[in-house]
Amino acid sequence: MPEWIESGKLAQNGRHERMHRTLKAETAKPPQRTLLRQQQAFDHFRKEYNYQRPHQALQQQTPASHYQSSDRRYPLRLPQITYPDSYATRNVHPQGDIVWKKHQIYLSVTLAGEYVGFEQADENRWQIYFGPIPLAILDTRDFRLIHHKRTTKQK
Repeated sequence: MPEWIESGKLAQNGRHERMHRTLKAETAKPPQRTLLRQQQAFDHFRKEYNYQRPHQALQQQTPASHYQSSDRRYPLRLPQITYPDSYATRNVHPQGDIVWKKHQIYLSVTLAGEYVGFEQADENRWQIYFGPIPLAILDTRDFRLIHHKRTTKQK
């Protein structure tokens, strides 16, 4: 399940944000003149960051010295998500939209090609899910989406 941080609370994801700040400072400020040179800067950073630079969080060792390849094999294609029989389903189009009662409704291009489930909440509202993740509520009176306020999991 996704874990959300509160808007404007980057400290809740501090290590990750710190890595991005370092990446940006060392590769993109200023940006390189060509895409090839920019990619070379990223590749150099990745090698230095993972193989040469010691990290305080790793007792001054490199991330590469801690890496172990996983024995887990991933399928070439993940199984399609299934929904209860009481749900309506729609396939998200390549542009990120679905069609509901002849109305085109934008969800997210990230979900292109995936099926989403609709559980009827009341006469005019349908809860939209991607697997177990609630995405939004569709109000069929005006065919608008009501987005959920994300809840966070404190660490």
